[in-house]
Amino acid sequence: MSTVPSWQEFRDEILRQARSELQALSESPGGAFSPVRRGESLWLPPRNWEDFKESTRTRATKRKAAIFFFFKAVQEGRTKEIAKALAMRAWEYLFGKKCNELTIRNWVNRIESRGGFEFAPMEAYCDGKSRPHKKAQLVARLPAKLGLTNGQFEALANEIKRRSIICDEDLTLVFMSLERDWLMHDEIPGLGIRQNGAAFPLTKQQVRAIAVEPPAQPERCLTTL
Repeated sequence: MSTVPSWQEFRDEILRQARSELQALSESPGGAFSPVRRGESLWLPPRNWEDFKESTRTRATKRKAAIFFFFKAVQEGRTKEIAKALAMRAWEYLFGKKCNELTIRNWVNRIESRGGFEFAPMEAYCDGKSRPHKKAQLVARLPAKLGLTNGQFEALANEIKRRSIICDEDLTLVFMSLERDWLMHDEIPGLGIRQNGAAFPLTKQQVRAIAVEPPAQPERCLTTL
């Protein structure tokens, strides 16, 4: 009767598989994809690999490395229960959090419907969570709207978040302090000094959106595995 190998027995294989995926992507970013037809089904990715955020691509690479163990186990004649257990262990190691059987089953079904493990493109492993929410969209449009470079906007955002800490996250006070300094012709990082009696260019809503927009969360880097 087949048993689930110990963690030590397949940990090295998880690392090899993850490195293999990274190597393949470095040699052919996005993977040269041509639509694969299985029976009468045809799946085309909604957008190219390069169009996804880096964090989404990182998750997709980890996801494929974990799902690999399900398909490999099934191919070797193991039961689906053992295959799912192996994939769950790999998932938990790569993502650093618990994984349940439903997660593996859902992703296996998705990959099978998109060409199978052998043919599904990397886009098939993307979770679609890269669409920014409304506040993120507002913040993303601000540099162009204010006529600021990315560096200037980063300086402004850092200043707003610094004042938020000082003001105990009272964003009304943050806005008022910025507006006061602007009207007093004091320099504001990123915005500079008021010129020609210009009105303060930010609204309370914009200041709030910048202040609460979280920094990008660092992903566990597979190149260090």
